[in-house]
Amino acid sequence: DPRDKRIKTNTSSIPMLVYEHSSADTIETIQYVLRAGLIKNPKQVCALFPLHDGLEELAAFQTILPSGSADIGFVCASDIHDRAFEWVREQVLQGRPIREIQEALDEGEAWESL
Repeated sequence: DPRDKRIKTNTSSIPMLVYEHSSADTIETIQYVLRAGLIKNPKQVCALFPLHDGLEELAAFQTILPSGSADIGFVCASDIHDRAFEWVREQVLQGRPIREIQEALDEGEAWESL
């Protein structure tokens, strides 16, 4: 949590992935880290939303960012899961053994093709 007082490192140049339990909380945390100066450039932030419901909120928030600043990046966990399930389905349909599929997921092979 970026609000943790134990953070003593200058985080203003470190990219940050922000994920909270809800999209609204994710947006709130992004607002906090930008206003507190923990991140100087919105381009350094990537919002990870559980569902697509945060995209409209993010778009609304970006309209109040300073002119010329970069958009905040985002990714939706449901999209990642959908692609992963699709990859697993394809592997099963191709007759790949379940153990090999699991190893590919564990070792990162599957994620390279997503």
